[in-house]
Amino acid sequence: MSLSKILNFPKEILQTIFNFIGLRFLEAIQEIPQIRPYVLRALYSKVIINYYRQADQYRLFEKPQFTIGAHLRQPDYEDPDILSLSELQKIIYDNDLPPPQEIYFNDPMDLMHAHAYLPNLLKNSEIVISFDYYDLESNIDPRIVKTLKSYPYNVTKLESYYYMNQSKYGSNEKWFNNAKALDLKNIYSLKKVFNQANFDNLVDLSLQIIVRQGFDAKDFELIPSSVKKLNCEFEDAEPEDVISLRFPIGLTDLRFGIYPSEDSDYEDSDSEETEDSYVIDLRYLENLKKLNYFFTAGSIICPKNLLELNASSSVSFRELCRDCPDLKKLYCNVFSDITGDFPKKVTDFTIGVRGLIALYEYWKDSGNMRNGPKRQKLDDTAHFLSKILPQLHNFKVAGFFRGSPEFTLFPKESAAYDFSNLKKLSTILPYDLKIGDIPSSLTSLRINEMKSLNFSRFKYFDNLVDVSFNELNDISTFKCEFGPSLKYLEIGNSTIKAIDLISPNLDYLVVTNTSISTINQSTFQVPQSIIELDISENGITNIDDSFTFPDNLRALDISNNSLTKLGNLPENLKKLRCGRNKFDPDQYHYSFPSSLEVFEMTNMSMYKGGKSTRFFDFSNCKSLKHLDMSSVSYHSAKLSLDVFPKSLVYLNLSGMEFGEIEGQFTDFKELKTLGLELMVLFYYLEETDAKIDDGEEEHYFGPKMRHLLNFNSKIPDGLYERVEEDLRRRE
Repeated sequence: MSLSKILNFPKEILQTIFNFIGLRFLEAIQEIPQIRPYVLRALYSKVIINYYRQADQYRLFEKPQFTIGAHLRQPDYEDPDILSLSELQKIIYDNDLPPPQEIYFNDPMDLMHAHAYLPNLLKNSEIVISFDYYDLESNIDPRIVKTLKSYPYNVTKLESYYYMNQSKYGSNEKWFNNAKALDLKNIYSLKKVFNQANFDNLVDLSLQIIVRQGFDAKDFELIPSSVKKLNCEFEDAEPEDVISLRFPIGLTDLRFGIYPSEDSDYEDSDSEETEDSYVIDLRYLENLKKLNYFFTAGSIICPKNLLELNASSSVSFRELCRDCPDLKKLYCNVFSDITGDFPKKVTDFTIGVRGLIALYEYWKDSGNMRNGPKRQKLDDTAHFLSKILPQLHNFKVAGFFRGSPEFTLFPKESAAYDFSNLKKLSTILPYDLKIGDIPSSLTSLRINEMKSLNFSRFKYFDNLVDVSFNELNDISTFKCEFGPSLKYLEIGNSTIKAIDLISPNLDYLVVTNTSISTINQSTFQVPQSIIELDISENGITNIDDSFTFPDNLRALDISNNSLTKLGNLPENLKKLRCGRNKFDPDQYHYSFPSSLEVFEMTNMSMYKGGKSTRFFDFSNCKSLKHLDMSSVSYHSAKLSLDVFPKSLVYLNLSGMEFGEIEGQFTDFKELKTLGLELMVLFYYLEETDAKIDDGEEEHYFGPKMRHLLNFNSKIPDGLYERVEEDLRRRE
């Protein structure tokens, strides 16, 4: 469906659609003007405030403005961006957004700060408070906890909460009755916890339980029946302490781990069950859909309606096939009691190498007939995963293995096997494993140090969209041809020294942490179709003058190399990141494309023992909006503002020291955020203050300026107040 047709939907439906889109994809499309309001409302409906302690509200939020192929890279987490309070305020004001639906405070001190300065931001939001910053109960002043409890806000979740002593920290009743989710730490008695409130709204509960004298498994009956998601960590526990407890019968999602004390009598083992093994029977949890457990002293009997299982210990294939007919997602390192059957509805399968070996050994033993010293040769057309692979959509192999398994992961592609359902394949952690003929039906492939990989077959893969290779250490040149479907290619942590790539429609190429030292026409042969390129962190010393980047290139990251000069940049380049190199404007004249909109050159040392005489000139970059040169060790007697275009919205020069600034920031009508060293800022404000007194200037900055780095209490009081009042003015 075209964008124009989507925009014909009612606004409420449009917003609902964007609310269900993943965060990384939203970030990638947020600059499209027609949908930007809906995207921003979805992006900032949930926010995290100040992951790291920040001393003052004017500190700039250091966030990269672009990531090459962001929407196709696999993020570790789909968490919202981390913002300072002032950054969140700026985003809401600049884009006319409503307050977030949920605000996550990683430090409760930031909630106190927000209460003092931005109470209207909080009153209609759900508040999440994490006490993880303080780690232990003894690290926080009880007065802080009592003050937080007195606030009138809608606190719906508490994380890393230790404070059960109500005589010391105040009553928990209001918070506990209102909370939808609780993460409670160092719990010795469930009875003492659940006697403190009614827990009227509790749905998600996480407990760290210290199993010592006085623990009573019967207290689990006190957990409210409203809880649907439960996570329990049993510390210093013996299996017999836990196997008799009964979880709430309404659970749909259960995670638990049993962690023994150091002097425990039983050993962790993935071996098959013995007569002394413990068994936890969960068949009574008829509503349970997801189960994730760490329990190595025995086995689990799973409930019949389970859809997802993540198991730390050996899983019985026989019982799994019998007891969980609807299972769709399975993660397990190793199996016992293998029968040759596999759960018929599993489409997402993660297995450890030990588990693969167990399946192979079972298949090999069942396919051979013992006749004295002779063994019947296995059928060459057979394969030990032939009953499993045809039904899978996602397949991941995880787990380190030393040695050379005698099996091949995939058989030779032929009409005898139909793996057309398989769309995603991933292998993580290095091991010496032959992969065989990867199915051509894949849309996503992520390979980590896989020997005997046949690169010649990829040109016949008609559906492959994104590929990632890691630890390619047995080849010096990556030479490969891909079909027209490929959009994203990543090569990392490899010893390759050159690339020879054919891929007619490739949009995004990421090559990092390799042995490539020179970029020229022979070492870096890449498609002209590329629009975003990341060659950071390679130790590149030279980009040859004869080398030309793809004409369509819009974003380039060449940071963390050893470059001294930079030329031949494409005329239509819009985003450039080039920090942590050896650029020196006194030694080389740098020319940047006039098309640039984002420029980042951070964390670079150019200090030679004296002051520099030349600076980078961006005056021809009439479209430049974001310029970040923070943490660049550059010293000069003066800085002329004429080198910067008046189009700038964001300018960060913190870390640079100038004795004098020539020009006025009042000429920058679009500038909203500025970073200068404290002394540089102070001198500029002091000189501008004198000009205002003399009638030469009316303001310190342009009409849109809102945020200043290092604008804090070290600025003299009177000057601070005058500048702060000036910052509050509106057009």
